[in-house]
Amino acid sequence: MKKWYQKYLSSFGDFTIQNNHLFIEIKNNLSRLAHGQIDVSIVVIAYNEESNILPCIWSLSEIQTDLSVEIIVVNNASTDRTQEILDKTGVKSVWQPIPGHGHARQAGLDVAKGKYHFSADADTLYPPYYIDTMIRYLSRPGVSVVFSTYYYYSNGQKSQLSLEAYCFWRDIIIRLRSKKRPELCVGGAAMGFYAEQARQVKWRTDIRRGEDGVMLARLKKYGKPTLVLKKRARVRSSSRRLDADGSLFSMIWKRFLKDIRRISEFFTRAKGYKDRSSNLR
Repeated sequence: MKKWYQKYLSSFGDFTIQNNHLFIEIKNNLSRLAHGQIDVSIVVIAYNEESNILPCIWSLSEIQTDLSVEIIVVNNASTDRTQEILDKTGVKSVWQPIPGHGHARQAGLDVAKGKYHFSADADTLYPPYYIDTMIRYLSRPGVSVVFSTYYYYSNGQKSQLSLEAYCFWRDIIIRLRSKKRPELCVGGAAMGFYAEQARQVKWRTDIRRGEDGVMLARLKKYGKPTLVLKKRARVRSSSRRLDADGSLFSMIWKRFLKDIRRISEFFTRAKGYKDRSSNLR
C-alpha cells in the first residue's frame, strides 16, 4: 500500500526540473487553505534548504481542514536558491538575517495571524490530517502545548524497514520520558500551541539548540504538555541525521547507551537546566 508521503519524495532535489503545474497546484492549494480570518499559522524555518523545501510546502498545502490556515516560511539568511523556490510557490515568506532557530521561529511568531500556532521544519513532510488531529488535543481543557513524534523517510542510505524499526524503539523511550520531562522529547518540527501565550514567553534566541524544549517548559505555566501519538499526527523527516549511525543494531545500541546515561530523567522532574557554554551564542 502506498504511503501518504511517497508522492512528495519525487520533488526533492533540483526544483528547476519540476513541472510548472506543480507550482500552480501549490499556489491554488495555499489559496484554498487561507480563507477568511486565519485560525492556524504554520511557520516553517529554512536555512539553505533548496533541496528539501518544495516537498515540505507541497505537503503542507494539501492539509485537509475546515479551518483557515496560513503557511509562513522564515528564510533564515539562506545563501542558496531557497527564496527562489518560495517565490515560485507563492507561499508567504519572511526574511530573518540573524542566524539561529530561535530567531527564525520568533520572526514567524511575530507576523503570524492564527490563534493556533504550529512550528515546522523545511526537511519535514506533514500528513493531511495533521492540523485537525493536533488541535483536537490542544483544544482540551488544561492543555497548553502539543507535540507529536516523527518517523523518517529514507534518503537511500538506509532501508525504510530499518528506519521504522528504529523509530518504534525510540517512541517507547519518548513515551516513558515525556511523562516527567516532555521538554526533552519535543521537536520544533512537530509542535503546536496558542500564539498569544507563546508571545508572552517568546522563543529563546541566545542558544544554538533546544529552543523547542525551552518553549514547551515556558508554556507549562498555562497548562500541561501533551504528546500526540496518533498516526495522523506523525510527520516524516529526513533520515540524514542518522546516516552516520550505521546499521539498525548500531542505531538502536547508540540510542540505548545514550538513554542509559540519562536514566534518572525517566523518574524525576527537572527544577531547571543549566546552560552549556558550547550551546550559547
